[in-house]
Amino acid sequence: MKALKLIKGALPKHTAIIYMVISAVCIASAGFFAKIAMQYTSVQITLLARFGVPLLLLILFFSFYQRWKQLKFTYAKTHFIRAFFLTLAQFLLFISIIHLSLAEATVLYSTGPIFIAIFSFFKNKKINLQSLIAVLLGAVGVALMMHIENGIINPYVIVGLLSGFCLSASQLLLHSATKKEKNSHVMLFVYLFSTLLSLIYFGLINIEEELKTLTPMLSFSIPIIGILILVGLASLGNQFFRGKAYQQVKDPASIAPLIYISILVAGLYDIFFYNHLPNIEVIIGAILIVTSALFSKK
Repeated sequence: MKALKLIKGALPKHTAIIYMVISAVCIASAGFFAKIAMQYTSVQITLLARFGVPLLLLILFFSFYQRWKQLKFTYAKTHFIRAFFLTLAQFLLFISIIHLSLAEATVLYSTGPIFIAIFSFFKNKKINLQSLIAVLLGAVGVALMMHIENGIINPYVIVGLLSGFCLSASQLLLHSATKKEKNSHVMLFVYLFSTLLSLIYFGLINIEEELKTLTPMLSFSIPIIGILILVGLASLGNQFFRGKAYQQVKDPASIAPLIYISILVAGLYDIFFYNHLPNIEVIIGAILIVTSALFSKK
C-alpha cells in the first residue's frame, strides 16, 4: 500500500514532464512553420494567425460544449497582462527567426527559465538546488550556442533574449492563472486578448504595404493558408500542454528547464530542412541543455 501511494504521488510530476516535452516540440514546430510563412507573407500576418487560429478553434469548442456560462471575468486583468507579454514575446521571436537560424532563435526564446530563476531570487522565493543547477546548466549551454565573436553581438540576438524575458513573465502569470481557473478558460482569454493586441499592431502599420503581402492569400494560395493554420495549431498545442503541466506542480521553476528540448527539435529542423549543421560550440551547448532538461526531474 505504501509503495502504491508513492507511485500515485509521483504520477503528477511525471505527467507534468510529458506535457512540457510536448509543449517544447510544439514551440519548435510553431517557429518552423512561422519561418516558412514569413518567406511569403509578413510578420504581422503570421503573428495574427498565431493567435487568431487558436481563438477560432476555442470559440468553436466553447460553443459546441456550451461552456460560455462557466466563464468568469474575475482574473481578466491578469489574463490581459499575460497576453501582452506573450504577444510581445512572439513578435520578438518572429523577428529573430527571420535573421537567425531556427535553433539560435529558439535558444534565445528558451532563456525564459533563467529569468524565472532571477525573478525568484528577487522575490526571496525558495528555489530548490536541483532546479537551480538545471537552470545554470541551461544558461551555460545557451551562452555556448550564441557563439559571440570578438565581443560583437548581433542585435537580433538581443531581440531574441528579450523574447525570452517576455516569455518568462508570461509563464509566471500562466502558472498563477492555471491554479485559479480551468486551463481552457485561461487559454480562451489569453488568445482573445492576444488576437486583439495583434489586430491593434496590424492597424498601426502601413496598410497599403500590408495589403500587398495579402495578395497570395486573396488569390486563395492554399499552401500559405495551410502553413499559417499550422502555426496556430502548434501554438495552441504549446499553450494547452504547458498549462496542463503547470497545473501538476507547485513551482514552475521545477519543470521550466524542459522548455530547452525545443532547441533540439529546432536544430533537427535546421539540419533536415535548411541544411544548417551546428558547430562544436552548438553541439556542446545542446548537450548541456539536454542535461539541464533531464536534471530538472525529481
